[in-house]
Amino acid sequence: VELLDLITGGFPTPLERPLPAVTTPQGALRPAPACDPQGPLVAEVVKTASDPYVGRVSLVRVFSGTLRPDETVHVLGHGLTDPGHEPRPFHDAEVRVGALSAPFGKQQRALTSCIAGDLACVAKLGSAETGDTLSAPEDPLLMEPWTMPDPLLPLAIEAHSKADEDKLSQGLARLVAEDPTMRLEQNQDTHQVVLWCLGEAHQDVALDRLRTRYGVQVDAVPHRVPLRETFAGPSTGRGRHVKQSGGHGQYAICEIDVEPLPPGSGIEFVDKVVGGAVPRQFIPSVEKGVRAQAARGVAAGHPLVDVRI
Repeated sequence: VELLDLITGGFPTPLERPLPAVTTPQGALRPAPACDPQGPLVAEVVKTASDPYVGRVSLVRVFSGTLRPDETVHVLGHGLTDPGHEPRPFHDAEVRVGALSAPFGKQQRALTSCIAGDLACVAKLGSAETGDTLSAPEDPLLMEPWTMPDPLLPLAIEAHSKADEDKLSQGLARLVAEDPTMRLEQNQDTHQVVLWCLGEAHQDVALDRLRTRYGVQVDAVPHRVPLRETFAGPSTGRGRHVKQSGGHGQYAICEIDVEPLPPGSGIEFVDKVVGGAVPRQFIPSVEKGVRAQAARGVAAGHPLVDVRI
């Protein structure tokens, strides 16, 4: 009796469990859908896996309505509506659903439909990712996003050989698609491929999956931090250019004033030459030189940011 009470309390039926909040793509709140096979279609991709023969397989949980093979559904992801995220392909598009199947160990049992409260595997569902919402094309809906922990432990990797380098990008794309708590970064400053994970055990699992599932052997390398330089206070500098060898001689003096700006301001170049003391055609060359030196760094060889020059 205690075991039965535990099962009924810990695993309620879909009719007893409250459904997540649903909104339109513009963010307007809609009434919570009922777990009714005759209701409007509201489903969610709860897991993504990569099969070596089939390709990407999406495990879909139907909250409302009925999902049928060969019908067209609207796939919508949160990356298109949340600020600060770049649009991802097939995350606001209509996709045709292929064959439905139910996982049973290593076997897949074909399904003619998947009603509200049930799960189904859908192969080649575009580029749908975990957390995306499936709904009717005439009434696109979006379910509330999942709360995921932020990956804070970086793992810089390199391909072990030339053969592994050719397969690395595809293997990493599949690995990140399967695990929403893992983030892939290709740092433009350090030119490193970085996997952000939740911990050391998470790193070990990621490396093992790359080796055993996708046949990619990688080496872990020290992670380099993309540091930045800036000025702590105002400063003044003067540069002299003298060239007398061959042809007309060259002589110039450049004075610049530097002052710090708030974080995130970047490089601000201001021309304070007045009265035509310096020909205007020389000013762009000064700015180009200033920005080139800021990109190389001043003191430690890291890019200079957040200053007005």
